[in-house]
Amino acid sequence: MSDLQINEEEPRLVVGLGGEPQKGPKLSMKAFLFGVVVLLFGGLCSVISKSWADGVLFLYVGYTALCFVLQHEYRPRLRQFGLSRGVLWSRRTLAWIGPGLALAGAELIFLYGTAYLVSALGPSRHTLMVGVQPLGRIIQHPFEPLIIGVIGPILEELLFRGYLYLVLRQNWGRRWAALVSSAIYAACHLGNVLFMAKVFVVSVLDIYLNNKARSLAPSIAEHASYNLILSVVTFHTT
Repeated sequence: MSDLQINEEEPRLVVGLGGEPQKGPKLSMKAFLFGVVVLLFGGLCSVISKSWADGVLFLYVGYTALCFVLQHEYRPRLRQFGLSRGVLWSRRTLAWIGPGLALAGAELIFLYGTAYLVSALGPSRHTLMVGVQPLGRIIQHPFEPLIIGVIGPILEELLFRGYLYLVLRQNWGRRWAALVSSAIYAACHLGNVLFMAKVFVVSVLDIYLNNKARSLAPSIAEHASYNLILSVVTFHTT
């Protein structure tokens, strides 16, 4: 598994600026505290917000602020995330965006399949129906698909598969960084065990695709397409 493109002569995304990579309890505590802060912030969003959409918007505002803080602290360049113009339009990146979109399709099939099995095999034996959000609701909330399907995925990919993964990778190595950052990301998506396991596995696969492409573009494409479809599709039982 190759790495995201990083020039060793450029400033490195290490936890201690100008210092040696940190390992052991010190970095473990920082990673743990980072996860706790994100989880507490997510819980606070759900408590103080009046609706699910308001909570998501408030959470993304917090993610934006955290990205600004990390950018100021570590000062990575766009090409360290594979988001410079030359890398984004390279054949390598475009070739790996396809598997990212395929992964989003597999996620949707998994989501529909599990929902169908639960409705068909459950005690109530409902029929699962898939539809599209009413046009009136989409018109009333025109920015919801934009926020949930575009802005949110970009922020989450920058935060978890960008800053967090690169910091951990340069201190712990690729495999531990992929596992720990994916575990933190899954923990931030509170739900049942099956859903969190799915989020964890998809995150690891996203990191694999990003490393192959040397860009965050594959995971952004996967995340954005998945969220965008879910923002306009409804699941209901009859």
